[in-house]
Amino acid sequence: MRASLLDAVENIKNDRTSEDLLYEILLKYGLDLTLPIEEKEINGIKVYVIGYGALVTCLDDNITIEAVEAIAKLKVDYQSEIMRVVFKDASFKDAVVKTNAYQILKQFGIDEVVSV
Repeated sequence: MRASLLDAVENIKNDRTSEDLLYEILLKYGLDLTLPIEEKEINGIKVYVIGYGALVTCLDDNITIEAVEAIAKLKVDYQSEIMRVVFKDASFKDAVVKTNAYQILKQFGIDEVVSV
C-alpha cells in the first residue's frame, strides 16, 4: 500500500528525461515537432524556449522565485504576444512558491501557466 501512495505523489515516471516530457508537452499542445527549440540555463535551471517564445517549459527541480522572474522576462526578450509556461508540478518547493510563481508570471501578462 505504501508504494502505491508514493507513486501517486509523483505523476511522472522515473525513467522519463526532460526531453521526453518536452516532446510529450509539444504533442499535447498540438505543436509541430519541427518548431525551433532553444535550451537555456537561467539561474541554474534548464529552460526550453519553443517557437521563439510561444511556449516555455521548465522541468527542473527546486525552481526559485528568481528563476520564475527570469522566465517571465523572456516574454519581453522574445517580444512574444502570447506565451505559455509549463512547469513540472513537483518542481516547486511548496505551495507558496508555486502560488507566487503564478502571480509573477501573471504580472508579465502570462496567463496560461500549467503544471504537469
